[in-house]
Amino acid sequence: MKVVNQLAQAGLLATVRGRSGGFRLGRSAEDMTLGEVVRLTEPCIQLADCDGCILQSHCGLTGMLHQAAQAFLRTLDGQTLAMAARTSRLPQRVLPAE
Repeated sequence: MKVVNQLAQAGLLATVRGRSGGFRLGRSAEDMTLGEVVRLTEPCIQLADCDGCILQSHCGLTGMLHQAAQAFLRTLDGQTLAMAARTSRLPQRVLPAE
């Protein structure tokens, strides 16, 4: 529920209270990037935990891993939720319109 609450506060989900409540997209799937979703749900993307490592100040890998994480997010910024849904093999569940 914590993740749903975060996504709702950001406007990506709309929540409905009550017996037949739940949640639905707060915006069009074409207007939501996967990068946006990942940044909200995973605020600290580190490929390795270098904090506290005695080699960190002399290690060349730390900067490379940071660049790789940024490249990963840039790639997701170019992909929408709609694109992911179109290529999904999961069964599509269509809910009645309100």
